[in-house]
This record gives sequence, C-alpha cells and structure tokens, in this order.
Amino acid sequence: NPVPYEAHMLVYNMIREKSRVLDVGCATGYFAEKLRQKKCHVYGIEIDPCAAKISKSTCEEVITTDIEEAQSLGFKRQSFDYILLLDMLEHLKNPLRVLNMLSGYLKPDGDIIISVPNIAHISIRLKLLFGKFDYENQGIMDKSHLKFLTKSSVIKLIETANLKMDDIDYSSDFGQLPVLGRIARYIPKRFQYFFTRQFNTLLSVQFILVCKSKK
Repeated sequence: NPVPYEAHMLVYNMIREKSRVLDVGCATGYFAEKLRQKKCHVYGIEIDPCAAKISKSTCEEVITTDIEEAQSLGFKRQSFDYILLLDMLEHLKNPLRVLNMLSGYLKPDGDIIISVPNIAHISIRLKLLFGKFDYENQGIMDKSHLKFLTKSSVIKLIETANLKMDDIDYSSDFGQLPVLGRIARYIPKRFQYFFTRQFNTLLSVQFILVCKSKK
C-alpha cells in the first residue's frame, strides 16, 4: 500500500536494504515484493496454502504452517535482521507464546516489528458510548480478531515476552473519524500524521512497535 503514513509504508521505511527478513503471516507475498526493491531476502510463514503458493514467487522460502502450532521453524537460530508481525497478534490465541518462540530466530541486534490495530481509537470509543460493539468485515473491528489491544496492553505484552520496545510509530487515517472523516481527503496527509502522533491513543489506527530482545 503506497499511502504515506499507512502502517505498511511506515514499516517499509524502517527496514534497511539487503536485510534478511522473516514475514510472519506473509499472505500472498505483497509486502515481500515491496521489500525486494530494497534487495532484502524475505522468508515467509503462512497458514493458507493457496496464499503461501502465491507468495513463493516473491519470498526466498515459505513455510506453510499455523504459527501457533509450530514448535520450531526450519531456520537457523539468530539468523534474521527483522521479524515482522504485521496485523498478526490480534489473530492469535496465544501471542505471548508466539513472540517467545520467534525471538530465538532474531539476530542479537535485530528487530521484531509489530503492527496492531488500536481498539481505543476514538471511533470505537464513541460507538461504545452508545452501546455498540459490532464486528465488521475489516478494520479495527474485523470479525476475525481474537485479541483487542490498546497502546498500554500491547507494550505490556511485549515486556512480558522478554522484549523491550525500542521505538513506536502511529498510522493515521482521518477517513475513519466521525464527521471529520467526510472531509479527510482535503486534509494533507502530513498534517493528519502530525496530529495522530500528538494524540496517538485517540487517533492512531494502528501502533507500529519496534522491539529488541532484552540482553
């Protein structure tokens, strides 16, 4: 997705060229294809066999498995510069176990990059105010989500997994705001991003966290 300040673009800008990357939940490999522009070597994990087959055209290797059932992966320990969990944790029954398992494949100076939707977004708060908590086909209230995370709860999860947060960023999308969403296209993206950072727990659609293993 080429939209500035959208989560995947923010993550893309964080990754160094020629890095070795593990994309957990790589889907059809669309992000791996983007990372090839940076000459990265991308490896994937995907539960859907059909999506995994497609992603093999852009990934060096794809393991088709349920990450929650995997006891280990067929990769060398401490071999990745980046491990990506983009829009993944909210789909897991036990994200703590997955984080603990994956951290063993991270290089000592590597990063685990996580993106999660913000359940405390102002649009959700207003719906709760009027007694609504309706699942949707996509977005923050996607009906496939098993976990709903706030900024503080995802940071707590990371710390429990013996990781430390090295950086955090915030994706902006004023199109999801009540009333203001109707005029969002007239507000420059850089201004949307600025205000999202200032009032991140209210306005951020997703949190992007850069994590390192605790020494």
